[in-house]
Amino acid sequence: MKIKKFTADSMSEAMNLVKKELGPNAVILYTKNVKKKGMLSLFKNKKVIEVFAALDQGSDTAPQQVIKADLKEPKATPVMAEHNNQPIHQGPVKAVEWTSPLPEAIREIHAQLEAEGLHSDLVHPLTQTMLRTWYRSPHPLTDAELKEVLKAYIDKQLESIVFNGLRKETKILNLVGPTGVGKTTTAAKIASKVVLDEGKKVGFITTDTYRIAAIEQLKTYAKILSLPVEVVYSRSDFERALTTLEGYDLIIVDTAGRNYQQRQYIDEIQTLIPFNEQAMETYLVLSATAKSEDIQRISNQFDTLPIEGYVFTKLDETSSVSSLLNLVLNNKIGVSYVTNGQDVPDDIVEADKQAFVNQWIEGVWRERSS
Repeated sequence: MKIKKFTADSMSEAMNLVKKELGPNAVILYTKNVKKKGMLSLFKNKKVIEVFAALDQGSDTAPQQVIKADLKEPKATPVMAEHNNQPIHQGPVKAVEWTSPLPEAIREIHAQLEAEGLHSDLVHPLTQTMLRTWYRSPHPLTDAELKEVLKAYIDKQLESIVFNGLRKETKILNLVGPTGVGKTTTAAKIASKVVLDEGKKVGFITTDTYRIAAIEQLKTYAKILSLPVEVVYSRSDFERALTTLEGYDLIIVDTAGRNYQQRQYIDEIQTLIPFNEQAMETYLVLSATAKSEDIQRISNQFDTLPIEGYVFTKLDETSSVSSLLNLVLNNKIGVSYVTNGQDVPDDIVEADKQAFVNQWIEGVWRERSS
């Protein structure tokens, strides 16, 4: 990343030079007012503008919006606010190559974020935010301070996205997702929590009639918990099962795990389950070990279903959750539960936004240090 310092008598002149020298991809890191240095201190009381700008030479992105934002809102910079009404003499502008290299800590974090596959529309503004904070600080930022910068940025991105477990008014919970992600085990874990912690009556419905082993697995869990299981093959079967379990507080629906890159299987679910039922929630269950592009593709296939939340499984099998962060921010869908092992009912917790962000940050630091 190329970083340069520009000195000018006005903000507009400085910005014009930034665009001329670094092009439209340039990003403003920091601006401040400084005393102008001159021969015999003739300019002792003269103020000029210093602008630090950067260009990521390895990036194909062109974040023109960032530089435009700085052009439109120079008052947002605290050091500028004090001098908004003071006329500044128009004079020549000079550019000075910033001699310090990109701070090593930020370079390492930037490289790790890219290595983890975090979307570039997150990596670049995160790096810019770290650089701005770094150059505004009177001292090099510590790891703890850099973590806080990342946390504050991601917290802001997640601000409108809800993380929580099962809603109290929910009567029917559908678990959908591809094969091998642990839907049946997740169904048993949620049922166990509701039965043991809340003392509620829970029943199962399974639509997974393609695999005998899947039905038997659910029946085994149901037997241990003394819960009923209804096996359905059609919409009429499903409606009959709902009638049979009408007196239960919660009905958990375990759907078949199929190759959901083929749209026909999504259509089968829609044919089978009446998604217009009141007090119904649908969670998409995904493995934390999957590649970012794969889980996004799977999620896209389910976009015709009313997905209210994600369940991320196998968090104990990965050190990075950047792919999950990509998914949540891209789709604006929150997380309901996360699982971190095979034990029923222990290895499942209701999703917590701060815990999720902290796990992401710690994963970045752990891999960065390895």
